[in-house]
Amino acid sequence: MGHRVSLFFCILLVVFGVLGSSCTIKKHDETDQTKADNEIEIYFGNTGFDAKQYVNEIWADQVVPYIQEKAVPLDILMPALANEALDVSKKYGYRVGEEGTFYNFAVKGRVRIVEINQESRNGLMYVDASPYSGEKEYVLQIGPVFKGTSIRDILDFISLNDFENQVEFARLANEFNFKVRDEVLYDLSYENLLGSEVDIVAVFSFDPKNQMHVMTPVMISLVEEHGGKP
Repeated sequence: MGHRVSLFFCILLVVFGVLGSSCTIKKHDETDQTKADNEIEIYFGNTGFDAKQYVNEIWADQVVPYIQEKAVPLDILMPALANEALDVSKKYGYRVGEEGTFYNFAVKGRVRIVEINQESRNGLMYVDASPYSGEKEYVLQIGPVFKGTSIRDILDFISLNDFENQVEFARLANEFNFKVRDEVLYDLSYENLLGSEVDIVAVFSFDPKNQMHVMTPVMISLVEEHGGKP
């Protein structure tokens, strides 16, 4: 009887330990190293789908050109969204599924960096668009941890139906974010960027309840008159 009680309490401790931590589902060969201190990773066997290879194969030839083509200037899209969200969303946005899901947008423009906040692992870069006022108009996430699935969800040539299950589809969204972290942003020296002008192409999911929309950069380049690439 004593052994059964001890076993019962051991099981409870394990269960409550899991409930008290965040949980991430990963495949056994996942290479990302940005796990939070209290995060528990659950690994599944290989389904045969290599999300990283898939992203590498389509990034330069399909993903970036598509987003560049769809990108709307910041000074056109953002004021229009504030005034006529539904009509503008139908004209410029794309969403997965029907009513109830968020529209996704691609934007482009020249901005000035006014603040960089890396206090959390979801680092943020606040920017001001021309004509410059010094205010924090827009925000881009710079990682190393990225939130959201806007890169995947803006692509009309990718569908959940193309994948074996939702886990594969979710891993695809993560790999797009890893691509931004590891290639688009990997060599930026953020401490030297304050006050600099950069040209950006970025994507975001539009939630009408948010006053500021967190964007994910797909392309970013320092304007030459400020000294070339950092």
